[in-house]
Amino acid sequence: MQPTCQLLVCWRCVIASKFLKSRIARRLLVLLAVVALPVVYWSFSTSANAEPPKVVIPFGPFPTTVLINPKPVEKLTVEQWRNRYPFRSIRSRLAYETSATKPRTKPNLRPSTIQRLVLDEMMIIGVTDVRQRSLAMLHSAKAEEFVKRPGLGIGRIMIPASPSRLPEPNAPPLQMVTVPPLVPSAGSAETVLLPAGKAQAQVGNQRMPSKYGLVNFHRYGTSRQNFLFPGRFGYVKDLDHVAGFGSHKFLRQPKLSHFDTPRGKTPPEKETWLLSRLELVSLLKHDKPRVYVSDHLPDLEKLDEFKTRPLTEHESRGLAKLYDGEDLMIEARPNLIHMVGSLRASKQCLQCHEVERGTLLGAFTYELQRDPPIVEPIGTRVSIR
Repeated sequence: MQPTCQLLVCWRCVIASKFLKSRIARRLLVLLAVVALPVVYWSFSTSANAEPPKVVIPFGPFPTTVLINPKPVEKLTVEQWRNRYPFRSIRSRLAYETSATKPRTKPNLRPSTIQRLVLDEMMIIGVTDVRQRSLAMLHSAKAEEFVKRPGLGIGRIMIPASPSRLPEPNAPPLQMVTVPPLVPSAGSAETVLLPAGKAQAQVGNQRMPSKYGLVNFHRYGTSRQNFLFPGRFGYVKDLDHVAGFGSHKFLRQPKLSHFDTPRGKTPPEKETWLLSRLELVSLLKHDKPRVYVSDHLPDLEKLDEFKTRPLTEHESRGLAKLYDGEDLMIEARPNLIHMVGSLRASKQCLQCHEVERGTLLGAFTYELQRDPPIVEPIGTRVSIR
């Protein structure tokens, strides 16, 4: 090898070595491991019912029982499976949306709102839509192949549809966490302005949740990957032919720490925030917006059992911001955080809801409380870190 070539190879090795040691390279390798390895596994497995390995989801806990780590299911005929997951009509459940007396507000979609909608819609493809694809194949001309077929070989790039993906994710009734009420002096401090992004506000020596963490808590911890989890939507041929539909309800207890704690660290007790209240705001069923009150997390199947109340002042302010295009309104104090978050219609929602994409179908109203509370005088100095 000529000296010039040797020098060139040497410099390439140095550059490659520095890159591999960089933080960007480490993050790329982690992302590759999280995304690529499960795909490789499913691509080369020889059976559509092969149990895939456990995977790590970047945005906190994920309902993996059916979609990622399905359990073996009994072998049934096509007719038996179809009897277990028959077509049903859900038209009567949505009759309130076609009422002529209900006001229609065209959704105000800001660029940031559209970006979040697109991201949420893309996250569904290939993973959380596997149950819908399985139900669709069950009720298609390829049902016999679906029940008996072997794997699809190396060409498969999505989680394969199979009978093991037909059961809906389990969603037991979840009770709200009991939190002692704040004394007036602990909850009456001035509002803390949280910075946009991942920066955190400090009240004295106490950390406040970042706006970035609160937004992800709403999007992935409560709405898109919990209450509105696509794995429960079922297969919608039309409103009179829906198979495997599960009403919107919570699959797990939402925890802010899953979205606002630095990776690999456990927040000290003084920085623990508990979800003391989470209620559903109804926008279409009543003449005026109403809030469903319950000591359990919202469950659309049991709404008739819940009492309703009018909106508070901060909920009215929050709802106005949601109609104006925001997805989350936050009012934070050192010990108490009030939030109002949007529940908008994505493309997948339009299979059932006869509204425009991005329409505000409802909202969540939250109350987060620091546990234990800190005693801070009104006007405490706030810094950004």
